[in-house]
Amino acid sequence: MMGWYSGFNGWMVVMMLCWALLLVAAVWAVVALTRRGDPPPARPSTPRQVLDDRFAAGEISRDDYLDARRLLEQSGPGLT
Repeated sequence: MMGWYSGFNGWMVVMMLCWALLLVAAVWAVVALTRRGDPPPARPSTPRQVLDDRFAAGEISRDDYLDARRLLEQSGPGLT
C-alpha cells in the first residue's frame, strides 16, 4: 500500500494543465465578449465635402469657397 500515493504524480500534472487551460479559455471568452468591434472605416471625402468642411472651419473665405465650388462644378460630376 506504500506506492498508491507517492506525492507528485502524472495525474496532478494533467489536472494542473487542465485548470490552466480552463483559466486561459475563461479570460479569452471575457475579452472576446466585451471587446468592442472595430470602428467602421471612414468614407473617403469628395472634393466638395473637403471644400465645404474648409469653409465651415473658416479656413477659406466666402469668395475662395465660391470660386473653388464653381471650378469643381465645371470639372465634371465625378468630383462634386
